[in-house]
Amino acid sequence: MKSFEFMLKTKIIFGKGSISKVGEEAQCLGKNKIFIIADPFIITTESFQLLTNGLDKTGNQYQIFYEVEPEPQVDLVEKVCKRLLDYGAELIVAIGGGSCMDSAKAVGVLATNPGKLQNYAGWDKFHNQPIPIIAIPTTAGTGSEITDAAVITDKEENIKFTIKHAKYNRPMAAILDPDVLKTVPKNLAITTGFDALAHAVEAYTSLKSTPYLDAFSLKAIEMIGKHFRTFIENRSNSEAAAGMLIASNMAGIAFPIAGTGNCHCIARFIGGHHTISHGMCCSIILPHVVEFNYAHSPQKFKNIANALGKHTTGKDQREDAYQGVLAIKELAADLKLPRTITEYDQEIQLDVELLAEQCCKSWYNEFNPRYTSKEDFINLIANITKA
Repeated sequence: MKSFEFMLKTKIIFGKGSISKVGEEAQCLGKNKIFIIADPFIITTESFQLLTNGLDKTGNQYQIFYEVEPEPQVDLVEKVCKRLLDYGAELIVAIGGGSCMDSAKAVGVLATNPGKLQNYAGWDKFHNQPIPIIAIPTTAGTGSEITDAAVITDKEENIKFTIKHAKYNRPMAAILDPDVLKTVPKNLAITTGFDALAHAVEAYTSLKSTPYLDAFSLKAIEMIGKHFRTFIENRSNSEAAAGMLIASNMAGIAFPIAGTGNCHCIARFIGGHHTISHGMCCSIILPHVVEFNYAHSPQKFKNIANALGKHTTGKDQREDAYQGVLAIKELAADLKLPRTITEYDQEIQLDVELLAEQCCKSWYNEFNPRYTSKEDFINLIANITKA
């Protein structure tokens, strides 16, 4: 067994109505002036009212920024950072989806570290402790409320870059309130939920996974298999919402350490060139990637099949492993997800050669269970693209 380290810095608070505890958590951290970064739709909801009522009750001062954009860009981060510094905030409360929390993390870094945000792209590039964050996810998908990374788009360079720091970049607390998910639009719930599945599957089958991470990621897959369809049918179903929220969070514990593979690799570079959400990208790509990978991690794909409710016989290892692929494809079909980029949007024209070149030069082969050459990426991306 290989050597490894495991650390969980973020306090997790779960429960219906737990969003009202933000003020108490701010007090525990010794912070009074709070800068709230919120998705636009959330500020009109009952949940947001509970949040601000909780802050009023504990006497916290706060300012609200609610112009967060999907797939946040550098200029947005710079804009929000200026407002935060002008206000003199001591703590960020991020309430929203992955884009909101990525924005908050990047703002927190830029607020305490000088220069351009792009200077901190990569691993452990900044040294000053960022502004602390309390994160409240309003979707069950990204796991960003507990991860140590922020993904930001640089439109000048047509790339997405990651700011990642194992020691400094995780939120101080994550509040998981299933009631917050009642207002999630159906299509967004589908793509973010499938992104959570992609996180869990890629972490579980990663070459860098460990027994601790396997436990989190496989349990996340099992919970997604149990609750995903019900959650999509009714986002007000508290048990299903709780199951998806916890599954997303558990996958978020696993994948920053285990790493992700070809699904997130390809999605990262497509997202840098085209306006398509990360969740939709991963939803389209994952079934193709597991088809490519399954024979190189047969026992784990058999376990994935069982976790998603597929029967395996134990007679043929490869056939049992393929049941994991079928389970993922059937879930995608049940959710009526597009099978290819062309099916999603005929206007999107991928430069297969360029994308394959970018993918094969990236670090994801350290994690993907099957080594992937440029020619392999060309074939994979061509399959993902075609009608």
